[in-house]
Amino acid sequence: MVSAQTSEPRSGTAITAAVFAAISGFFHAFGLIVMVLDAFDSGLTVASAFTLVVNAAVCVALLVGAVHLCVRRPYARLLLIGGEVAALLMYVVFATGFAVGTGSFTGRALLVIGAPAVLALLLTLAPSTRRWVTSATTR
Repeated sequence: MVSAQTSEPRSGTAITAAVFAAISGFFHAFGLIVMVLDAFDSGLTVASAFTLVVNAAVCVALLVGAVHLCVRRPYARLLLIGGEVAALLMYVVFATGFAVGTGSFTGRALLVIGAPAVLALLLTLAPSTRRWVTSATTR
């Protein structure tokens, strides 16, 4: 019989966090494509350029963080937490009417786009995710 102290931490929470982060990252990749196409169509203002850069950074942080969390890199949690918090701040800014460009979020869109980011953030912050990631470096 294997004791609880020597058993390997389970990966379920961390892998689920990575999946939700990847979903959120793909939402941002789609948004990035739409923003670039919109910039070609209607021009690029300073505000829309800033939003484009922030959206690209969030997209990269979420997708790279999701992949690196699956291979148990400790810095992946920091990438995901930063990307998810930035994504949630973007959603709040867009939902309150400070959106740049032609569109803003409605209630349903905000729920569909925001839910994976919230779930990914909660699962990334979970102690079991931290234990699983750090157990790879202590072996």
